[in-house]
Amino acid sequence: MENTSKKAFWENIIQKYSSYEGSLIDFCTENNITKRQLYYHKNKFKNSNKPVFHAIDLKPIKNKNTNNAQEKNNNIRIEIGKANIIIPATEAELIKIILKELQSTC
Repeated sequence: MENTSKKAFWENIIQKYSSYEGSLIDFCTENNITKRQLYYHKNKFKNSNKPVFHAIDLKPIKNKNTNNAQEKNNNIRIEIGKANIIIPATEAELIKIILKELQSTC
């Protein structure tokens, strides 16, 4: 039997059992199944419709050096010999002027 036909078979058996008037043993004997099989598949179908939820703890990441890293990333540092130039990255015009001066002198 394929999985889909097995599933359909057991769904049919469970449906029949829910409307059966006789005893459990008589029902199982008439359908050539065991009580254990009936209980297994009945519970399987009952539990298959339950949604599964897994909780996940989300803790914020604490980074002490975040501010220092942001300050370093916002600055451009130019080192030539003993000269150090630190320019804010937002000053595009100033950077252009300094690079032109460096190009003309080097």
